[in-house]
Amino acid sequence: MEVAVFQELSESNDKVIVATLQNESIRQQTLVMDHIHHQMLALDRMAARLLDHSKASYQVWLLDAANYHRDNRGLVALEWVNKNSYLQWIYPEDPNSPFFGKKLNQDPERQKNLREATSIKRGVLSDPIDLQQGGRGFLSFHPTFNKQGVHTGFVVGVYNAEKYFSSLLDKNQLIQVLLNNHVLYNFEELNDKENKKSFSNEHLSNFEFEQYGKRFKFYIKHDLDMMPTKAKYFLIGTQLILSTFLIIFLFVLLSVYRRQTQSMEEKRVYQSILKENLDLSSKNEKLLEQAQQIAKIGNWQYETKAQKVSWSQQMYLIFQMDPFLEEPTPKEFVKKIFADDLDLWKKTAAHCAKTGEPYNIQFRYCLEGNVTWIEAQGQGEVDESGHVIRLYGTCQDITEKKYLEETIKQQEQISLRQSKLASLGQLAAGIGHEINNPLTILMGYLDILKKHVDKLNIRDEKIAYILLKFEISIERIKAVTQGLKTFSRRDDEVATIMSLSQEINKVQEITQEIFQNEGVKLQIENKGNIYFKGPSGKLQQVLLNLLINAKDALEGMKDKEIKVMSTVEDNIIVIQIIDNGPGIPGDIRDKIFEPFFTTKDVNKGTGLGLSLSQRMLQEHDGDIILFSTGDKGTEFRIYIPEYQTVKEQSDEGNSIAQWLNQYSLQCENSKMKILVVDDESDMIDVFDSMLDNISCNMISASNGVEALKILESGEVVDLLITDLKMPVMTGKQLVLSLAQKALINPPRVIVMTGGAQDIESDPQLLSHSDGFIYKPFDQDRLLNLLKTVLEKSSPDMIQKSA
Repeated sequence: MEVAVFQELSESNDKVIVATLQNESIRQQTLVMDHIHHQMLALDRMAARLLDHSKASYQVWLLDAANYHRDNRGLVALEWVNKNSYLQWIYPEDPNSPFFGKKLNQDPERQKNLREATSIKRGVLSDPIDLQQGGRGFLSFHPTFNKQGVHTGFVVGVYNAEKYFSSLLDKNQLIQVLLNNHVLYNFEELNDKENKKSFSNEHLSNFEFEQYGKRFKFYIKHDLDMMPTKAKYFLIGTQLILSTFLIIFLFVLLSVYRRQTQSMEEKRVYQSILKENLDLSSKNEKLLEQAQQIAKIGNWQYETKAQKVSWSQQMYLIFQMDPFLEEPTPKEFVKKIFADDLDLWKKTAAHCAKTGEPYNIQFRYCLEGNVTWIEAQGQGEVDESGHVIRLYGTCQDITEKKYLEETIKQQEQISLRQSKLASLGQLAAGIGHEINNPLTILMGYLDILKKHVDKLNIRDEKIAYILLKFEISIERIKAVTQGLKTFSRRDDEVATIMSLSQEINKVQEITQEIFQNEGVKLQIENKGNIYFKGPSGKLQQVLLNLLINAKDALEGMKDKEIKVMSTVEDNIIVIQIIDNGPGIPGDIRDKIFEPFFTTKDVNKGTGLGLSLSQRMLQEHDGDIILFSTGDKGTEFRIYIPEYQTVKEQSDEGNSIAQWLNQYSLQCENSKMKILVVDDESDMIDVFDSMLDNISCNMISASNGVEALKILESGEVVDLLITDLKMPVMTGKQLVLSLAQKALINPPRVIVMTGGAQDIESDPQLLSHSDGFIYKPFDQDRLLNLLKTVLEKSSPDMIQKSA
């Protein structure tokens, strides 16, 4: 046997590469040297068993060098299969490899180049053919033939000037490659000059050379140098026989081992696959359970022949049942379905059980007094004869979804109501101007007439009755228009101090005849000396709404009673309105204060009364609360703050008039001058009558232009009262023009309107006026407003009056 040795001459002297050449066969190990990052060349991999001449194809695989293995980088290896005529690369895992990350059979251009390279030379010992790939690697191809001379493949060497170095297989080819690649510089120096004809039988002298800055030694030694030829052949024959028996024994042993190993491996693989399937099944079941829990959906199955029901875990959670204590049965399930939905569920279930057709329904389910919404889907499985053998489906808890839908629906209703309110506000503005002007005239003349009758000391019952009828009619019209204004805007009218008993008595006078005609007994328990502060007439409107509602609730009853009681608790006035009617059902109690909600028939109610009342009270720090006990009548309680600084209010009207008269004495010519601007002459006449009992000089104008001329003429005016809607020049234009004139003695300005939004929606108008009043109004409200406005500009008068 001959052994070719490459040895690196380094300090450690342990990096030795051995190539074994045996009997001219093509079995040997590949020499590989790897130079990495300026380190010494070192052995990475050794490839073995490259070629067998007797076969038409050969295989290549990698064999780790146990003493020199460092990482997972490998050598580029090549496989050629002659009968299929294709090349396949098994690339190294080394990221620095020029072929890393690609497969040759997937790169048509590279495959074509290699095929062309391998077909150029067909000789046995042809020179290697170099193919450069991207300028970084080289391949050497040497064709091989079997004994019959058939070309069977190629011996391949892979090398690179910086990284890779390999030898071919035949020892002559080895020397040739070394020469071709300039590893050995002189072939003659490798042989003894005497025996250069028989290279395989001669000793090679030690040969040293330098390559890549390193020193190497190459030599071939013979293991059987001194043995005679016959002895060598005998020894070789004996070795062959023993080797043959050893090979056969090892082959048999290996076959048995392989069978056992294969059986154990198959068993292990089967167990591994079974375990993986079980783990996957368990994982899928867990994921399905989690998904059902998140979606609040459970599945069920019903075997029709066995009448057996099976539920998923989530089904038990949805219907709040214990899977260990309760078995789901159709009878128990049906008991808890909401009564109104039971018929739908039964018909749907019966149809599916008969035909197997799918269904999708929603129904309510009672759980511990709470209603749960369920969406159920299902279908049947039919056999060949058309009979339903199995039912299956899902149930999902959609309670939150239903609540959300209901919330969205309520929001839509609120938006619709707000749209109605916006339209109502626009309508109220038009109604106010058209109705409130004549209503103010009626109220003014009625008030004057009543005072004139009292002054004349007329005690005629018929006249008193007619005056009361006038007042009732006017108050009813006023309540309607005031309700529209209050609901469409915030009412910023001047608050006055009022007697609770007087307000209740006025309401009683208004409703007394109506209640008597309908057989309603109205009982008033009214305590005196209780006062509150607020806009005039608002509490009357609230009480009137509640009393009318109570009267309507008593319709059809034999005994009809309504009580109104008032008390004071911790400086809070409590007014109770109680009837003996049927009460308010519990399912609508939360809705009665919503705008447009009503239980009355069409054309008998607007649904605004309670909503108006609640809003008016809350705007003045009050509230209204419902107390109803089902079928035992209805009770509403009104809460308003008590005003405690009032001593006597009986002479309030006279005291206001006295204050105004005293203020008038300080004005020019000892008489206050008031300019009233309105395009209706009746309104001018009413003002003239209302201001008759105070010391003042009233002048008038029909529009803003006339009023502006009076003011610009130099005439001193103490107080300007103007309507907003007038021809030629509106009240707003008059007020703004007056602010720009910068008069020496500008008047105090009061704006009046019958509209709903003219004043509050205009900050300019508010900033240039001292007060405002809404129509309709009476003499007391007008005089009280005059006093309030004039007090702001005359602090000396306040001290004197005090």
